[in-house]
Amino acid sequence: RRCTPYLAVFWHRVLGDLRVISVSLFTTMSNAAAMSKDGIESVRGFTDETRFDRSRLKEVSAGDTEFELELLEMWKSNIIAKIPLIRSKLELKDQDDAVLYSHEIKGACANVGADGVRELCRQLEALAKVSDWDACIKLIPDLKTEFEQTMRVMEKDYGVESI
Repeated sequence: RRCTPYLAVFWHRVLGDLRVISVSLFTTMSNAAAMSKDGIESVRGFTDETRFDRSRLKEVSAGDTEFELELLEMWKSNIIAKIPLIRSKLELKDQDDAVLYSHEIKGACANVGADGVRELCRQLEALAKVSDWDACIKLIPDLKTEFEQTMRVMEKDYGVESI
């Protein structure tokens, strides 16, 4: 299953057309209800080989290494900026923005192949949709850790400076 591309979500938001976003939010609502009682699924089991899908990045960049580096730098700065925003929206119990920001990060991760971070954002988005604020807040440290681990892999493979 493919995620809505980050740029598509961004442009729909800029144009004020939230129909595409609301359709994708509605279709994943049943996933949230199926989660465990505490709402947290394990993402353990991701390794350096599985947390970052290099083939996805190559597909998106059409094999242009310079463009890959540019995409990874943009992705990194986007995630660094969005994680604190998500946390603050969760603390304020702002469902709309918490869902939107986690969805945006999920899409950005799908575009560069950051599967571990994408999976955590998928869980975060589903939990925010059902207003499970405690479970959402518990996921933030895992999200930060997975992001840091993914950055270490990207630094090793592409020279992208780790945080």
